[in-house]
Amino acid sequence: MENWHAISELSNITNDNSFKRDILVKLSTSIKKPFFPSSGNYFGSKQTKLIKYHLTVLGLDKGFWVYANRMKEYENEFTNKQKLKENKHKCREWMYDIHWYKDSLTELYMTTEFPVVIECEWQYSRPGAMHKTPFSAVKYDFQKLLITNANLKVLIFKSSSLNSKEFIELDSYFNKAINIYPNHIPNSNFLFICFIKGEIYFCEKNS
Repeated sequence: MENWHAISELSNITNDNSFKRDILVKLSTSIKKPFFPSSGNYFGSKQTKLIKYHLTVLGLDKGFWVYANRMKEYENEFTNKQKLKENKHKCREWMYDIHWYKDSLTELYMTTEFPVVIECEWQYSRPGAMHKTPFSAVKYDFQKLLITNANLKVLIFKSSSLNSKEFIELDSYFNKAINIYPNHIPNSNFLFICFIKGEIYFCEKNS
């Protein structure tokens, strides 16, 4: 599908210093075949935690503080990896599955930088939804990314195909939702990462 690329085609990524390339390289080098279910199309907490682990470590290695959802078993490791030694904190969820940020070194609760926000959603349908909308769980989480003013907004999900009617509609939905939302920061960057049958694909979009 146009504008979607296999992760091996990183030459197609825009070199704009927004960490898109870093994230894709990290996933391409860290996520191996055993990551994918051996049968069926089920993804669960094991895959989610592995992705969160590697992208949290990447953020810490880049010198940011990182909040990550449901990673309690790694809290001590993440806390010890923080390069900013002052005001160390526990790497727990705040508003998103993962986000990288920096705080003032002289004043608590004073955010100075908010470069990356990541949402990861494997479910196809949103539990409890009144309407049977394809990819409703993915669309629901994507709305969280629309309203953030982070420099880079990343959505990770899965599909059975790039060419299915449902996936083509989802891609169209992303474009429409980005165009309709009126309160973007200028030149907002979106990175979509999709796992399909043992391969990883990506797509860039901008407001």
